[in-house]
Amino acid sequence: MNSDKNDTRGSCTALPQPFEGAVNEQAGTVGPNASGEPAWVKLTFASARRGDCELRNGVLQLWEDGRARWSCETWTNHTHSGDEWLCWFGFRDARGFLIRESDAPNAREIITPNFKSPRMSDGGPHYPWQVDFSFPVAWFQRLFSVMKSGTMWASC
Repeated sequence: MNSDKNDTRGSCTALPQPFEGAVNEQAGTVGPNASGEPAWVKLTFASARRGDCELRNGVLQLWEDGRARWSCETWTNHTHSGDEWLCWFGFRDARGFLIRESDAPNAREIITPNFKSPRMSDGGPHYPWQVDFSFPVAWFQRLFSVMKSGTMWASC
């Protein structure tokens, strides 16, 4: 994964809170297809609130070729010092379990790196937040076939 500049694990003092997202769209077939476009899957996170920070219209989209994008709108209601969201994502199957890289007993869970939002000031401005990143292509087929939901762990 190529998002080291966003990886700030451990820099936030508040404990992360989980917010659930749903797979609301997916398109294409994994592997060669008639359109030539890579297959994709999209998770949506309608809203999240943590303290005086708010996040709305979150979309996490993953493409078969290893590209990914997280985007949303953020704002803070009461902070003059500049709040920042910190979040990362995991992916769940129909039973609610986090999806692992393989069926091997010691396989790691598929988790994104951490992402840090733009610094926010209060007074009403809303901030667009978009992060483009990549992930191992081998993950996609596994996610595409069994993912039913996702979890965003976030703090602000």
